[in-house]
Amino acid sequence: MKHSVEMFKASNTTYDTPKKLQFKLLLGNIAAYNGEIPLTRNEIKDRLSISISALKRIISESKYTGEIYEKDGRLFVNPSSIVDYCGTDTALYVKYFKFLSSPEFMAEDRRVQRFVLDMLCQHVYLPSRKYVTYVKNLISSGTRDSGTFNVRTVGEMNSIIEKAGKYLNLRLECRQKRDWLVVVHGLNPEFEEMGSFDSEGALLWVSQKMYAAGFVVEVIDQRVKNQLAKVMEYYYSQVGYDLAYNIFVGALDDLLYSSAFHSMIYSEIQDEKQLDEISAYFKNVAESSERFVALGITLEYDLTSSLIEDASRIAKKEGKDPNKIKELLDAKAHRNNLEKKLHLIESMWIHALQRGNRSIYLNQRDSKLQTVLHKMKDLQSLMYEFWLAEN
Repeated sequence: MKHSVEMFKASNTTYDTPKKLQFKLLLGNIAAYNGEIPLTRNEIKDRLSISISALKRIISESKYTGEIYEKDGRLFVNPSSIVDYCGTDTALYVKYFKFLSSPEFMAEDRRVQRFVLDMLCQHVYLPSRKYVTYVKNLISSGTRDSGTFNVRTVGEMNSIIEKAGKYLNLRLECRQKRDWLVVVHGLNPEFEEMGSFDSEGALLWVSQKMYAAGFVVEVIDQRVKNQLAKVMEYYYSQVGYDLAYNIFVGALDDLLYSSAFHSMIYSEIQDEKQLDEISAYFKNVAESSERFVALGITLEYDLTSSLIEDASRIAKKEGKDPNKIKELLDAKAHRNNLEKKLHLIESMWIHALQRGNRSIYLNQRDSKLQTVLHKMKDLQSLMYEFWLAEN
């Protein structure tokens, strides 16, 4: 994941303290699939060098403003604050330059930090990009998309800009006596050369799930985690977070006592062939997890449908309208959600079969899988075409 420009526009940092700004920088760098934050509160506290009570205040405030939310005991970043891992449009995200977390920058006036971050949202660090505006527009302008700064005078804003000039390649010009103009050409070389941080989200997420499953993540090569992250990214792109999460975690649970998998991931990695073997082995087990997840959804769908039918029949006998009973409406909405999940899995299996992965085709006689395939007419038709081609 990457930081969305929405995260650091002036309009969205008006009340941010320096620690809150560092919290947001950290979130964008560690956010993983669907925005999940794969660090514990203690780990976040340690990274920010703050007390747990201070972190609780920041988290509470961020929940209130909608920047983060909690689901099933896990923290997530609001999707509007981050750009998905597959996003490549440089206009959508802001680079996390290393100087932003340096003691030097963190000691600057909060308003200076906000101005620098807002200019990074204008992508002034990209080649041939510059930002030009009247200083008065930075403090009171209804036309500035990224918002204004809570500063009262042009003179005060000029002082902030001059201090920001330590990090930004900029100049202030006075036009027509009172109209000050600021031109930002980019970052000063010494700060640009410090480089930027790569996203940690995927690796942290994989490490967290492996640790939760019982693996000793500290001794597993980072390249191995990268291979598993690629598998997760495949599922995430195919079926979304919830299903991908269940498939991936299910595969880890199945592999916890696999001596073959242990010998692979705990060995010293010598070449790419080993890494490919690890991801292939994991993907094979994950495909079994796919079928297990699909079966669970199918059984839940059938049970929900049966309960809806029984409840509707009883309601009609009692002279009630089933379409006005909240519990029944909620159950139907839940069933629709289950149906959508089955469609996602079916689409993934169709796509895999068309690309030459015959796992589903070869396992179609399995009684549990047949229960699932009963709900997947399009996939059944495709597999029938495969059968005709072979016979």
